[in-house]
Amino acid sequence: LVPWFEELHKKGLDVVLLEDSAPAYKSRIATEFLEVSSINKLPWPGHSLDINALEHAWPWIRRPITKDFSPSTCESECRAHWLH
Repeated sequence: LVPWFEELHKKGLDVVLLEDSAPAYKSRIATEFLEVSSINKLPWPGHSLDINALEHAWPWIRRPITKDFSPSTCESECRAHWLH
């Protein structure tokens, strides 16, 4: 990400990073990394439907997957869940 942003800056482009405020993106280490790297970030709400079209589909994706879900209790059950 940083080399790409640096190349864009060299071309005279003002770059702003757009990502939602999901926990992984707003962690202290991620925030500090962007500050140290001089990358500006546009604040945006977490799980924003504007950015991620897949967010609209999650209810339909989850329903059939979790309908008969039972958590794995050992490695063999975990493997069986992944294979079926």
